[in-house]
Amino acid sequence: MQRSFVRDEFRRAQLAIAALFCVLGFQYATWAARLPALKSRLDLSEAELGLLLMACGVGAAASFPLVAALTRRWGSRRLALVSALFLGVLLLALAAAPNYRPPSSSCAPTAWASAV
Repeated sequence: MQRSFVRDEFRRAQLAIAALFCVLGFQYATWAARLPALKSRLDLSEAELGLLLMACGVGAAASFPLVAALTRRWGSRRLALVSALFLGVLLLALAAAPNYRPPSSSCAPTAWASAV
């Protein structure tokens, strides 16, 4: 009986991880598909778009220590659920704000690209 319970728990964990990767993949694909529209709407050059994409990667790498601390504090299950829900809400909020255009003087990638 105990062995069956462990097997069922393991299978549920596998399905939960697969579902999380599906949600994250959908979120990333939705964002990546909007890159050409973002580039034209904000009138970004190739260098500015490259810096924007690089900033996303640097921000992700810089957040690793925070994620490790939050995982220790809340546990991976709760953190994964909260993160997936937050990303879903964020995606909906971005879709609801289609006319957002930051002032060009405060756009950091513009300043960085002009320095290069």
